[in-house]
Amino acid sequence: MTLNNAVNFPGVQGKKNPGRTKYEHKKLPESDYAIPGYDGKGRSDLVQVRILPGYARMASEIMAERKFPFKTAGDLYRFCIAYGLDHLTSVEPPGFNIMGYIQMEQRTIRDQIYMREQSQTLDSLEELVKHHASQENHMNKLYAKALVEDAIEHAKRVGDTTFRRNTLTKIRKRFKHIIEMKVELPSRVTVNPENYERNEEDEEGEDGSDA
Repeated sequence: MTLNNAVNFPGVQGKKNPGRTKYEHKKLPESDYAIPGYDGKGRSDLVQVRILPGYARMASEIMAERKFPFKTAGDLYRFCIAYGLDHLTSVEPPGFNIMGYIQMEQRTIRDQIYMREQSQTLDSLEELVKHHASQENHMNKLYAKALVEDAIEHAKRVGDTTFRRNTLTKIRKRFKHIIEMKVELPSRVTVNPENYERNEEDEEGEDGSDA
């Protein structure tokens, strides 16, 4: 998280106007919106506040639009608290600077959360790909290859450069054999890969070869 001189929070740049300071906000990298709810030892503090109804409606609209990577309202409010505290400690520095320590710790925890979720997702994908790749018919193998290709395309859309490259590298390394697998398109395609083998049996019955 890069800090700038106007307000020590990324994406905010101060420009002075007569009588006041105006801040222009820029969209941040996706990972900068993720503020962990606990520290490296799993500790956290519960904070409850009352806010104006207008703020609550704004928060609900932001969550509904899904333009930012907030999974819960708590994720959004943690970001707002971190943003506000960073501003306050920059404008009027306290006697001790704890903000730098907190930001460093939250980056470390955030990275651990991303890596854990990434690993769980890849494990689930690998289990599904293995199932289809182990089947005898071509339709299942084709489906396994399509799953990996879709995962690569989705990873390319990740906004954070570091996590995008890391995810693509892991997918291509783990599923190299699937990516390089040569699969011929079947003569007859069905919606469900599991139906392919049954369709072949039906065709054999129709031409009388089993009679």
